[in-house]
Amino acid sequence: MNRRSIQISCIAALEVGVLQLGPQRRDYIDGRDTLFGVPRIQRHSQLLTDPPDSAVWEEETTRYHINAVILPLASYDGVQLVRLQDFCSSKTWRPVYLDEVLAVFVRSTPQAEALIRRFPVDCATAPEPTQSPEKQSRAETFNASANAASVLVALGRNSEALTAISNALAIFPDSAFLHWERANVLFAMGNLSDSEQEYLSTIALEPSEVTWSALADSYQKRSRIPAAIEALKQAAKYSAKPYSPLLKLGSFIST
Repeated sequence: MNRRSIQISCIAALEVGVLQLGPQRRDYIDGRDTLFGVPRIQRHSQLLTDPPDSAVWEEETTRYHINAVILPLASYDGVQLVRLQDFCSSKTWRPVYLDEVLAVFVRSTPQAEALIRRFPVDCATAPEPTQSPEKQSRAETFNASANAASVLVALGRNSEALTAISNALAIFPDSAFLHWERANVLFAMGNLSDSEQEYLSTIALEPSEVTWSALADSYQKRSRIPAAIEALKQAAKYSAKPYSPLLKLGSFIST
């Protein structure tokens, strides 16, 4: 079973568990279908872009008595990972569970205080991955380290993320996704030379518009405009909408 399959299996198991809480505890939304109606889907999309402490969230959680939010932390679905830090920094929501594939937050109310005290979680220090490699197979260790890396990146814990990425790549060195993730972390840390090498490794394994565009940004950051232009030309070749990188290319040429 590959990494993506394991994530899907975990999420499917979670969904079964959530459904088993009904009918007393009802599910607010399943964003994969229109089962809940188009207006609810649209509202859900707005919630995904607004901060969890916003008036929109307050209105919706009060109206529907929402007291828990479950975030599947799938590395190939950035929405949950992007929102993870927002919820960790929230004053309205408190984490009660966090591992490399799942986070659970409860609404901070007097009724939830006992639960929050019983299961304290600090997003800045929670261990990732949660299990020791000695208790796992090589495939399980790879998946745990790779997923943990994505969570640590989302939380801004870059040094720990690099360690997790290295542990995963030691098992499967040809993971384009992990080389891409390491390139992004190094870029964010200002290590532009090493990030360039990681972007090139990613492109060698799995070229795409995203990877070539990221390499172009790396070149632009160091004022290597001719190299950035060539990278954007490559990005356009892999793009379903080549006008997007070409528009960016125009701005490079004009400068």
